[in-house]
Amino acid sequence: MPRREPEHDLQAMVVQWWSYNHRKLSAPECLLFAIPNGGMRNRVVAAKLKAEGVRPGVPDMMLAMPREKYCGLFIEHKIKPNKPSEEQIEFIEHLSMQGYQVAVSYSYDETVKCISSYLSGELFK
Repeated sequence: MPRREPEHDLQAMVVQWWSYNHRKLSAPECLLFAIPNGGMRNRVVAAKLKAEGVRPGVPDMMLAMPREKYCGLFIEHKIKPNKPSEEQIEFIEHLSMQGYQVAVSYSYDETVKCISSYLSGELFK
């Protein structure tokens, strides 16, 4: 039986929504991207990724489009009842201090609403 990966499924649905709904933006495929920072890895792979700059606490996705006062949008996906770790909370604070909007999202609908609000400027009112 295949392993359930609800955060993966959520993120894949968001990318599919983005690709379909934002085709008119210039280079839409590359503006919303995943940051493959989590997951179980063996020691050798983990050491290589750490040497390449993988850091604990980094959110799952980034929308590399500045809006209003923000440099871009980072999104951390969680499936209830999971909550951000201490490392994630600390990283989110650092990103916010650097001028990024950061959201923690618990569902597909919440993520789509967050991205749409960010793009329209509604998050800033």
